[in-house]
Order: sequence, then C-alpha cells, then structure tokens
Amino acid sequence: MDIVLTVLFVAAATHGFVTQPRRVRNMVYVGFAVMFAVLAVTAQGGNNTIVGVGIALFGVGFLLSIPVLAITFLAWGVSGFRRDVPRFAVVGILAGIALMCAPVVPFAMISQHSPGRIWASLWLVMIIGYLGFAFTCYLAYTFLYAAVPERFISSYIVVLGSELDGDQVTPVLASRLNYAITLYANYSAFHGETAIVVSGGTPEPPTDAPAQSPESAPVAPGPASVAEAHAMRDYLTNHGIPARDIVVEDTALTTEDNLIQSRLLIPEPDAPLAVVTSNYHVYRTTTLARQLGVRAHVYGAPTPRGFLAGSLLREFAAILTHTVLPNVLIIIGLTGLCLIGLRSTIGG
Repeated sequence: MDIVLTVLFVAAATHGFVTQPRRVRNMVYVGFAVMFAVLAVTAQGGNNTIVGVGIALFGVGFLLSIPVLAITFLAWGVSGFRRDVPRFAVVGILAGIALMCAPVVPFAMISQHSPGRIWASLWLVMIIGYLGFAFTCYLAYTFLYAAVPERFISSYIVVLGSELDGDQVTPVLASRLNYAITLYANYSAFHGETAIVVSGGTPEPPTDAPAQSPESAPVAPGPASVAEAHAMRDYLTNHGIPARDIVVEDTALTTEDNLIQSRLLIPEPDAPLAVVTSNYHVYRTTTLARQLGVRAHVYGAPTPRGFLAGSLLREFAAILTHTVLPNVLIIIGLTGLCLIGLRSTIGG
C-alpha cells in the first residue's frame, strides 16, 4: 500500500509540474511521496503499523524539514546582529538552536524508560517536523516559482507596496520597483503602451511604535510620512519612467486591497495583470488573486539577502494564520497517532 501511495503522489506531482508548474500543491505532492517512500522502506523491516507512520514522519522531519526551518531562524538571527536589531537576533538564534536540538530529545527520553515521556517528545518532534515540512514546501515553491519560465505579456503592471523608511523606499520595495521597470521596458518594446500601477497607502502607526518593522528597513526606520504609492511613483520617475505611464493607488493597506483597488483603476476589467511583489510573497498573492477572480501573473522580485530570512518566516506565519483549520486538523491527527502509539507500547 505504501508503494502504491508513493507512486500515486509521484504521478500527481509529475502531472502538476507538466500542467500547472507554478502551483504550490506540486511541492506538497513531492513531500508526501517522500514520506510514503520512507514508510515503504520502514515496512520492509516489519514495522508496517501505525507506529511505522510515526517513524516515517519523524524521519522526514529530522532529515529534511527541521534543519531547514532551524537554519532559516539562525540566518534571521545573524542578519539581526548585522543590522543592529539585537532583539530579533537573540530570538532567531535561540529558536534555531532549539529546533536543531529538538530531534535529539526523544533519544534522551529513551534512557528514562518512560513510554509517556518518549511519546510526548515524539509528539513534539512530529509537530515541529510538520511545521518544518510545510515551511520547506513553501520555501521550495518560492524559489522554484521563479525558475519555471512562463511567457506572459500585459499592458498593466501592478506593483504592491511595502513599508517605507520615512518618505524613501526600502531595499525590499526598491527591488520590486526595479523588477517592474524591467517588465515595463520589455512589455513596451513588445506592444507599445504599458502602464504601471503603484499600490500602497499610508499605514497608521501604533501610538508607541514606528509604522514599520525593522525587517523592512536597514536600521531603525522612522514612521512613513507619505503614502507608499507616492514614494513608489517618485522612485519610478527618478528612474526614467514617464509620469503619464504611472497610475497611483494610494489607499490600499493589505495585499487584498492592493489587488482590488488596482483592478478598479484599470479601464479594461478583463485585462490580465502583471503583479510584482517580493519572491517570499508570491504564494499568498497568487492565492488571493485566484480567490478574488483577478486574472494575474505574479512575479517575485529578489529580496535583499539581509531581509530574506525574516521575511520568509513572517510570511510563513501569515500563511499559517490563513489556513488555521487544516493545520489544526493535521495536529489533531498527529496527536492521535502518538496516543495510539503510546497505547500500543504500554499494551505491548
């Protein structure tokens, strides 16, 4: 059965990469194919039981997923030190070390001969492994999406805003705008008239904090003094884009607002859009565009190295908050798996 499931998931992944290569579910299929392949190998040793499923999940989490998540936290911590943001640095490094050590805990529990503690530690590793697995799929999607070529031409380029440093664009936002400038040149050469819609309002800062996270600016940024779209327009005009080809949308405060409000400003309601955001933000933007019925091809601009790890983690957290139900169901399933394993261990 395990071999059959492995083949089915491999077939599903292959079909997905051929027909819709930019869908995140393709990476999920690959992940499940690996999991059931590990389970099939485990079954050859006579462990084809519910406990074997736990062993497979533990193995995949240990070998692949947990280190990926841990290294990302460590990279976030290191970037925090380099950019003089010590609180992020300490949290990132401590979290990375804790994740690296987590898979060792069940082995430490074995010496105590306590089935309850052993399975509790296995449960912890499974949960972390699942989060690592989900993060690895998201990470693979983020970078493979850009690697899959797709011919797309549009008369409208929508650039999603990001936090400012005062009235200046940050390196993250500058990368998006530079990417849009390249698309503008290519599209204009192909069919002539092309418009760039810059989308982003003015966030209201909390009374006790600046308007933006230090992850989006080089060092301790100040509150935004202008709408994101206005700063983006100024950047584009300073880099040679004619003002007549720039459309300003200066009210949106979320990705959903960006897409909806930008769509309303475009005179052709059914025209496909080229949406530019950061590479770490492509998955959520693509998903939202599909849900809103917006015909769009989403481009991911490279994120400056010093900002990438923290941006990936924050975006992954945002994705988890938008998929609460399936995540809760999976955690419940893993909990039930461990309870069954504990019962079979005690009963044996």
